[in-house]
Amino acid sequence: MALITPVAITTQINNHKTMTNDTTIQSAAKVRLYGLPNSAEAYEIRDFLNRSVVEFDWIELTNDQDCDRELGFSAI
Repeated sequence: MALITPVAITTQINNHKTMTNDTTIQSAAKVRLYGLPNSAEAYEIRDFLNRSVVEFDWIELTNDQDCDRELGFSAI
């Protein structure tokens, strides 16, 4: 039996590059936060990221199909 937490966090490197004065700067990683709609833990993490000015995408997982589609396993 696997223990599934109500929140999953992943990062994704943005492949866009910006040229500035002959220097290539790679964009920062973007956080993707997955969680249940009314999860207190997810709210705490979202609040922390907002206060820390961290750019993130919030993806609600409301059923097993959402979980399977977004994360590749079917148990919330």
